[in-house]
Amino acid sequence: MGSVAYKTSDYLNTPEDIAAYIEAAMEDGDERVILLALREAADSIGGMAELARRAGLTREAVYKALGPKGNPHFSSLLAILHAFGLGLGVTFRKGIKGSASLICDQKSGIFGECLGCPESVSPVNPCI
Repeated sequence: MGSVAYKTSDYLNTPEDIAAYIEAAMEDGDERVILLALREAADSIGGMAELARRAGLTREAVYKALGPKGNPHFSSLLAILHAFGLGLGVTFRKGIKGSASLICDQKSGIFGECLGCPESVSPVNPCI
């Protein structure tokens, strides 16, 4: 018996599956991984033509945006995410290089009040 080809899109059966898959790709941070995840998610809903229809974009625009050398416009990315029933959110990522020098989390008083931050953290706005 021969092996069976693995297709990620076979396992992206619900909007929640697609959301988790794309979120994991975004956490990876490599734009090639993100574009691949978006292409595989497109396969799970019927292909690039269906994605284009749902996103209100031309098929050519979707292929160009999500191709291996793709660099989608922000508006195209939002339209594509919306076509999957997804949105874009922003979260604070503790531990990211440089973030410790910008944000103070020294709120350790009894009521969570600011007890003062080192001047090097945020001299203008302590305990942001």
